[in-house]
Amino acid sequence: LFSLGDPSSLVINTLEHFDRLEDRCQFVETLVDYEEEMRDKEFELGTYECPICFDECEGARCIRLRGCGHIFCKDCAAKSIAENVDSGANSGSPVCASCTKEVHPVEIRQIVSPEVYEQYETMLLNRTLSSMKNVVECPNEGCRNPHVMLSDDFTEGVCARCMFHFCAKCRQHFHPDTACISGPLANLTPAEGIHFLSVHLFSRDLVERYNNAGPEGKNMLETQHGKLNILKLIQEVASTTFISTECKPCPNCKSPILKYTGC
Repeated sequence: LFSLGDPSSLVINTLEHFDRLEDRCQFVETLVDYEEEMRDKEFELGTYECPICFDECEGARCIRLRGCGHIFCKDCAAKSIAENVDSGANSGSPVCASCTKEVHPVEIRQIVSPEVYEQYETMLLNRTLSSMKNVVECPNEGCRNPHVMLSDDFTEGVCARCMFHFCAKCRQHFHPDTACISGPLANLTPAEGIHFLSVHLFSRDLVERYNNAGPEGKNMLETQHGKLNILKLIQEVASTTFISTECKPCPNCKSPILKYTGC
C-alpha cells in the first residue's frame, strides 16, 4: 500500500478509530481509492513497449488491462478492441490482444470512439436479450424483430416494431379462445413437410435435444418453437425414419408400402 510513499508497513486498526461499521468501510474504500490513484501516477511515469506496434510509449499513452495486467499503447488497444467488436469475436466481448482475458467495459469506454462503444453496447444488449427465454423473434415475415418480450405466462407476445399480436406457441395471430390448430407445419403435404423440416430449425437435432432435455430445457424449447410444432415434428421425424428403414416403394405407384403378411 502507498507504493510511492513510505515503504515500511502501515498497520491501522480501524476498530480503535471508528465505532460504526459504515465509517470503517468508508475508510477502507478511501485507502483503496488512494492506492489506485498512486499506482496510476506511478504507471504514468514509466515507459513501456507496446507488444503490437513495438513502440516505446510513455505511461500516459498506454493502458494496463485490469484482468491480466498486459500493457499496450492506447492506439493499438483501441484498434484491437474495435476489430473485436466489428467482427463479433467472442460474442462481441473484446479480449486482450496478448491473451484471452476479456477487457473490462470501463476500459473499453476509456479508449475507443463513442461509435465503437455504442456498437459494443448494442451487441452486449442483444446477447443478453437473446439469452432470455421470454424474448423471441417476431414471427411476422415482414418484420423479424429479434427481440419481442412475451407475456409473463409465456402465452402471447406483441411486437413493438410491427405491432403483430401472436400466440407464443404456434406463432400465429393470437387466438385466446381456441386451441393452437396452425403453425409452420400445418397444411403441408408430406413432401412439403419433409422439405420444410430439412431447411428450417425443426430438424432431427431439435428432436434429439428436446428428448434429451430436462423439464426446464423442454420448457425453453417449447417457448422458442411452440410445443405443438415440436410434437408435430417428433411425429414427422418418427414417421420419416420408419418409412426410410422399414418400407419399400410400391412397384406400381412408388408409394411407401410395408409388407406385413404373406410368404
